This record gives sequence, C-alpha cells and structure tokens, in this order.
Amino acid sequence: GVDLESNISNLKGEDALKAHFRPEFLNRLDEVLEYRPLEREEIHSIVDVQLARLAKRATKPHRTYLAALERGVNPHTICSD
Repeated sequence: GVDLESNISNLKGEDALKAHFRPEFLNRLDEVLEYRPLEREEIHSIVDVQLARLAKRATKPHRTYLAALERGVNPHTICSD
C-alpha cells in the first residue's frame, strides 16, 4: 500500500524546494533525498569517534588538553603553551 504520511511529507518537501530554487535548477536534479536531523546521542557518537582520531594524532600537550575537555575540566587551568 501507499504510505499517506510519506506522500504528504514528500509534497511538503517539494513545495519547499519549489519556493527556494528556480525550476531550471530543479529540472537538473535526478533525485532529492531528505534527511532527518541527527539525535543528540548520534552527535555524541560522532564526536567521540572524531576525538579518538584526533587524540591518536595529537602531541602530548594536545592529548592533555583533550583529556581535560573529556573530563569537563577547563584545559586552560592545567595546560600551558
């Protein structure tokens, strides 16, 4: 069966695109994908992965700074340049 809620959502998305972009541009698109906003937990997971990558590349002073950030400590009170 056809999902009515999905069709309504698609129509709203199409209206928003038509209101923002010229028809000449829209005619060049093959497909439009809609994304839902990330949940807070998903953002935290992404940040954790990126911080882990950064920590591997960082020098000792930078690792100390990152560790302080993770513990919620103001890094400027324990790190000096």
